[in-house]
Amino acid sequence: MAPQPPAVATLYDASRPHWSTPSRVRPIVTRIWAPPEPDVPAPAILLSHGTGGAAEDLDWLAEHLSTAGYLVAAVDHHGNNANDEYLVEGFAFVWERPRDLSFLLDHLIESYEVDSTRIGGAGFSLGGYTVAAILGARIDRAVTQAVFHGALQAPEVPEFPGFIDVLRASYSDEQLAAIVRDGAQSFADPRIRAGFAIAPAIGRMLDIGSLESITAPFRVRWGGADDIAPPEDNALVYLDAIPTATGESVGPDVGHCDFRAEKRRPARRTSAGCCRRARILRLGPPGHPMNSTPAPTGQSSLSQEPGTVRRFTRLDTARIRAAREVIDPVFLDTPLYRCEALEPVLGCTVSIKLETANPIRSFKARGTELGHVSFIGGAMSGSR
Repeated sequence: MAPQPPAVATLYDASRPHWSTPSRVRPIVTRIWAPPEPDVPAPAILLSHGTGGAAEDLDWLAEHLSTAGYLVAAVDHHGNNANDEYLVEGFAFVWERPRDLSFLLDHLIESYEVDSTRIGGAGFSLGGYTVAAILGARIDRAVTQAVFHGALQAPEVPEFPGFIDVLRASYSDEQLAAIVRDGAQSFADPRIRAGFAIAPAIGRMLDIGSLESITAPFRVRWGGADDIAPPEDNALVYLDAIPTATGESVGPDVGHCDFRAEKRRPARRTSAGCCRRARILRLGPPGHPMNSTPAPTGQSSLSQEPGTVRRFTRLDTARIRAAREVIDPVFLDTPLYRCEALEPVLGCTVSIKLETANPIRSFKARGTELGHVSFIGGAMSGSR
C-alpha cells in the first residue's frame, strides 16, 4: 500500500527562544507519516536532516518506513534548515538538535499511540550526529571551544561559509565559553532504543568516551566518495568508538548528497541515486528498529565495495608501554609545559608537549624506530 502524505504542523518549544527574535519561542516544523495499516500501538522513528537541509530530504526514507508499519516523524531544525532563514546559532549550537527530537517525541506520545519499547532515530549527516546525541554522544568541550575561538579549523559548511567569523562577531569569548559548557552536557533520551546514521558528520568534535558509553544498537552507512563528511573523520569514528555499532560503505562511488531526496538534490540526477539509497534500507520488521546484517566484530569498511571490510586498531596502554621499552631513550621524555594562556579560552587545563626536542628535531623518530624494531622482530620470527 502506498504511503500517505505527511501531516505538516508547527510546534513551539516554550523552553527555548527563537534565535533571531528572542521574544518568540523556538519553532519546530514537523512532518509526520502515519502507517497505512497501523499496528497499535505503533513503533516510531524520528528523523533528523543534515545541516542546511530540511525534513523532506529524508522523505524517501520516511515513506519506506511508513509503508513498513512505522509511525515516522521528522523535524526542520530551527536556524539550520532550507525552509527558513539560516542562523549562525543553528549551524554552531548543534546540541539543540537532539532536544528537538525529544520535544517531537513528547508530541508523538501525547498525540498518537506509540509503542514505548520500539522507538528509534535515524539521521543524515549532522542528523547522524543528532541521533548519536540522543543516545548519549556529547561534543568535546575543549575541541568545540578551540573551533569557536579559531584555534582549530571548523568543519566545512557549504551552506554557511565563514560561519565561525559570524559567530565570533555575534558573541563574546565569555559568552561562547558558557554556551559550550552547557552544550557539552548529555542530551540522551532513554526512550530512544536504537539509532541509524547515514554519512554522519562532526566525528572529530565529539567526546570519544561518550561514544564508547552508548549501549543501544547503532547502524552506520556511508559512501566511499563522500568529500563533505569524509568517512575516515566521521562515519568511521562513530563505528570504531560505539561498542554496539555495525556499518558498511554502500559503494565507492557514492557521494554525500546521494542520500538526499531527488527533488532537493542538484541537477546531476540519475537512477543510480535511488539504487544507492535502496542499498542502505536493510530494515527489519517494525519490532526491530534499524535492523541490519551486523558486520564482524571489530571490523568496518571504508571506500570499498559493499561488504568488504577494513580492520581498525584501538589505542592500548599496554602496547604504548611496550613500545617505550624498545625506543631509544634519546627520543623519550620530551618536555611538557603548562600553557596557561590557552586555558581561559578552552576552559580546561592545557599542556604542550615539545616533541621536536630530540637529536633529529622531529617527532617522527619514535614511530620510525618502533616500526623498524617491529619489522626486524617480525622478520626474525618468520612472519611477513
